[in-house]
Amino acid sequence: MFLYLVALPRAVKRTILLCVDTLLVPISLYWAFSLRFGTQVPSDQITSSLPLFLAVTLGAVPVFWLTGLNRIKLIAFEGEDIGRSAIAAICLTVIAIVAGLLLGLDGASSLPLIFGPVFLPVHIMSRLSARTLLLYLSGRDKGRIPVAIYGAGSAGVQLMAALRQDFAMRPVM
Repeated sequence: MFLYLVALPRAVKRTILLCVDTLLVPISLYWAFSLRFGTQVPSDQITSSLPLFLAVTLGAVPVFWLTGLNRIKLIAFEGEDIGRSAIAAICLTVIAIVAGLLLGLDGASSLPLIFGPVFLPVHIMSRLSARTLLLYLSGRDKGRIPVAIYGAGSAGVQLMAALRQDFAMRPVM
């Protein structure tokens, strides 16, 4: 399975990440509805807000494309990429506010303010989970030589980032 995933063309991997990220939008929006209205299945509110789900989900695709979230390699998911995720969450919050106001929905301003903070950790956890799964499938830690980096400053940070992507050595903290 791991070799199959690794052998996929880069464009296919980007498309998979874009689809997963887009799927997370309605899930996060549903959770925001649940939190906002205090019930697990807020069916009345969701039924009347289906255009909001559609608008925010369709608006998410260009946001993800422009922020480059689908171009981030899972193995190299770091702090800068979390910042990109935060920018995407803010953009999605603004899209949800505008769409909610244009559609005249209940909770048009409060719901998106819940949606953004729900989407961000869901997105980060999905990326970290996928990264962990890939590392597990690769059997990557088996047979890797542990390497300690001590007192190297910024060069040591760069070396550690490079070693994290290497299959022969494993940086140890």
